[in-house]
Amino acid sequence: MTLPAEMPVEISGPQTAQSGHRITYTISVQNLGPNDAPDAVLEATIPTELTDLELTCQAENGAVCGTGSVRDGLHLPIDLPKGGKAVINLTGTIDPQYEGRLTCTSLITSPSRANTAERHSGSVTTEIDRPPVTVSPVIVGQWPQTWPEDAKGWVISYELTLAAHAQRVVWWEIGFDVAPRTRINPQQSQWYNVIKDGTDGSVVITTPDDTHTIEPGTPLTVAVQLLYPSQHEAGDGTLRNLHATEVTHP
Repeated sequence: MTLPAEMPVEISGPQTAQSGHRITYTISVQNLGPNDAPDAVLEATIPTELTDLELTCQAENGAVCGTGSVRDGLHLPIDLPKGGKAVINLTGTIDPQYEGRLTCTSLITSPSRANTAERHSGSVTTEIDRPPVTVSPVIVGQWPQTWPEDAKGWVISYELTLAAHAQRVVWWEIGFDVAPRTRINPQQSQWYNVIKDGTDGSVVITTPDDTHTIEPGTPLTVAVQLLYPSQHEAGDGTLRNLHATEVTHP
């Protein structure tokens, strides 16, 4: 006979979001008893339009998070004693070209326990809209920089292509996160305004005036060089949390 354990699950996430942005789904599970569930398993469908996935699990009241996987959906073993609880965050970046609905569905099971909770599964749907402007990165070159002394490192040169979705965009901003000690190459001259150069972990650049507009069907390319501490720390050069936004007149 399978012992009962009441393990309700709740899932929450944004109702609306824009393509290209990062979103987080939060799943909470708990065990209300009467029996422990040492072999509980949380599973969830992950929309294929989400990439660069991050998974965190915070356990409370004696619960223990196992090693989770996000390949072919979320699979996370949890030791869930009576009174135990776990909060799981699943974060991903929405495909910049996607427009429509994303649905994330979660389910908690146990091979040795019968889940008596009414809510042993749940789902949340997010409506995805295309933003007014999107940005697409391409690496066009990389090389070691040996001078000047205070700007040594590994340079990766990017072309960031801005595209307007439906209407002309006059004022825009590009932002992304960088690794520690990474910054915009001080040896590169820029026509755009640098609001944050990366020294605080993020880069933000904006249009300098109203002449660099983006017309639908006519993209605008922005050349950006990043100076990484070393080729190893540059990795494959992926720009984390890259996004473009239309801003009001400064």
